[in-house]
Amino acid sequence: MRAQIHRPPPAARTATLNAAKDLYGAGSAEQNAGADNAEQNAGADNAEQNAGADNAEQNAGADNAEQNAGADNAEQNAGAATWSAVSVG
Repeated sequence: MRAQIHRPPPAARTATLNAAKDLYGAGSAEQNAGADNAEQNAGADNAEQNAGADNAEQNAGADNAEQNAGADNAEQNAGAATWSAVSVG
C-alpha cells in the first residue's frame, strides 16, 4: 500500500496565503516597520555625517589658531630682532 500525501483543501491553502500576505505583503506592519527602520538609519547616518562636518570645522579652527600663534611668534621675533639691532647700535 502506498503512503498517501495529505494535502489541505484549497480553502485552507488560500487562507494561509492570505494570512502571509497580510503579515508580510505590501502595506503590512512588517513592511512598514522595515521602512521606518530604514528612515531612522538614514537619519542616524546624517547625524554622523554632520558630526564629521563639525569635527572638520573644529579642526579648521584649530589650524587657524596654530597659524595665528605662528604669526604672533613671527611678530615677536621681528620685534626682538629690531630691539637687538637698536641695542647693539
